[in-house]
Amino acid sequence: MSSTILIFLSGVLWGIMGLFVKRLTLLGFTSIEVSALRWISAAVLLLLFISVADRKKLRVKPRDLPKFAASGIFGMLALSTLLYMSMGFTSIAVADVLMYTSPIWVLISSVPLFGERLDARKIIAVLLAFLGCVFVCGLFDGGAVRVSLPGILCGLGAGVAYASYSVVGKFILRDYDSVTMTLWSSVFAGLGALFLIDVPDVAWRIIGSPVSLVYVLLIAVMCTIAPFFLYSLGLRSRAASRAAVLACAEPVTAAVISVVAGEAFHLTLAVGMALVISAIILLQTKKG
Repeated sequence: MSSTILIFLSGVLWGIMGLFVKRLTLLGFTSIEVSALRWISAAVLLLLFISVADRKKLRVKPRDLPKFAASGIFGMLALSTLLYMSMGFTSIAVADVLMYTSPIWVLISSVPLFGERLDARKIIAVLLAFLGCVFVCGLFDGGAVRVSLPGILCGLGAGVAYASYSVVGKFILRDYDSVTMTLWSSVFAGLGALFLIDVPDVAWRIIGSPVSLVYVLLIAVMCTIAPFFLYSLGLRSRAASRAAVLACAEPVTAAVISVVAGEAFHLTLAVGMALVISAIILLQTKKG
């Protein structure tokens, strides 16, 4: 399967996560708790599975642990935590748009770090993808938007955190495969998440509501382990700046799901989807 399809699929799987997150918040869990449970459960499941399936994937050099820590704590845990905090300070639309500044940060950092050439095509693709996300998230829908400095800072922080996974991942994948990267990054994200929640309290609430455990497992497997693995696999043979834009399939997927669920379809939504798809097509017109 080509790297383009792998990264695009990762964006689709990330895009459906909102369905399960919404169910958990309705059951009384906070956004921060959902974020923490996502990484804790993903880390445990990955460790159990890989310990049985292929223990060789567990082996890493001690000197490389800081890279995995950076990938997990900044590129995974910080991403979701800052994103949810931004949503609380501003709105979902503003937070999503700010998070999708990530291709811009990846593009900028990839030039000095990986020697990627900054050409007009890449710049146009990034701008199209970002503008498409603005439309998809509904900022041009005429509704009132709550904006605050903490919300803006958290949203931009989420974008930088998202970009860090792509950038640090390129370094890790020089020596390890995507399974090892996803595993150890998730382990560090899970360890960091333990400090964000009251573990005994959350555990008792899950025990009292078995359906919540089902949603947590769906988020961990379908919306965390699978997409990060696919993204890491595709990142191996895809320029970091292109990968970040391809993953912008996430907000488009979320938009489609909202339509299927019966929510209103607006012209701005269609325009945004078209802009993101145009950016993806533009990136594939020339190999690099």
